[in-house]
Amino acid sequence: MSGSRHAVVALLCLTVVCTLGGCTSILSDDITQEDLLEKAESAEPPEGMSATVEVNASLDDEQIGYSYDVWYRQGGMSRFEGINRGSRTVQVDDGDKIWFYNADEETVSVREDQTDTSPLRDAANVTEELLQSKNATEITKTEYEGREVYHVVFDESATQTDKDQNSVLTPLVPSVGGILTGEQTDKAENETADGVGRVEIWIDAEYMYILRQTVEGEDPFEQRYTDVEFEPGIDDDRFEFDIPENATVEEVETPDYREFDSLGEFLAQSPVEVERPTFETLDAEFDRGFFVSENTSESVRVGILYDVGQPSSLTVNKYNDTTETTVEGESIQVDGVDGVYEEVSQNVHRISWTANGFRYQILASVETDRETLIRLAESMGTT
Repeated sequence: MSGSRHAVVALLCLTVVCTLGGCTSILSDDITQEDLLEKAESAEPPEGMSATVEVNASLDDEQIGYSYDVWYRQGGMSRFEGINRGSRTVQVDDGDKIWFYNADEETVSVREDQTDTSPLRDAANVTEELLQSKNATEITKTEYEGREVYHVVFDESATQTDKDQNSVLTPLVPSVGGILTGEQTDKAENETADGVGRVEIWIDAEYMYILRQTVEGEDPFEQRYTDVEFEPGIDDDRFEFDIPENATVEEVETPDYREFDSLGEFLAQSPVEVERPTFETLDAEFDRGFFVSENTSESVRVGILYDVGQPSSLTVNKYNDTTETTVEGESIQVDGVDGVYEEVSQNVHRISWTANGFRYQILASVETDRETLIRLAESMGTT
């Protein structure tokens, strides 16, 4: 599901909502989006959580449905068990290493956990980010899975006055993407879902954790947590993994990822020189820098994210991998060298070019127009 566009299976009417989650009363005059933001900012995460996650989606006219059991504990520990493409799969993160077991293939892959991510810790931040970036058209208080929740609707068709100003962003829930597939989730900066018209989320009132989300659009999507328990008292051995006797074990290298809040420190630590654009028409502020490298190869990627006062950050990437890739887009010139301009989604576009053994890329909201992207690229002096 990583990198895919998601949306909802069907729009639930009020009768169905009453059946599944308890009859809903609209309290938008009493519960504001600012109230929810304050609750998300102050929410204390639970020490543990267990649940079953159910996903139903339509992607390019293909119906996708699966479920898995999940256990979380503070400190980044987690366990997932489910059926993927007919095979039982287990993924265990003990805080130091991540184990992925495919029972059908009798294979185990293991890699170091360098992400420092914790769904329990990050859940309220995800909720906060969504509430900050989009305007809710309806907020109600109801029940879901026996818990008090806030049902929040983001309806693009009801609020959109400018196509690029208020496009609905699919919620990002910590448990989605790459889990049970053996893949590493590559979070695409600035990328939104095309054709999304209405998003509904059900937020746990105590922990501000998104327990259910549905999205309508070109690719309908629904995810829900069932049998939810917060603070379930999970045994330590739940986060241990014993390698099956006949399994083949493969050590997978984890790329070294480092992130910096200080521009000076980032420039000093970067493994390659970092060219930066000159902003003449944009009010840009350094947000953060990062680099990704691998010990077994010389592959390096560095990037800077700038806050330019738009829904998405402006991101500048530099790669030392110039392998030819098939890119559909418009041929352009960046200070005399060939480049490509492409629309990533209805809200995001980018330009790419290669110079002096490096591949460069600028990714931004469409509020920063095509000509400005080219000027920014040329100001970097890469050619």
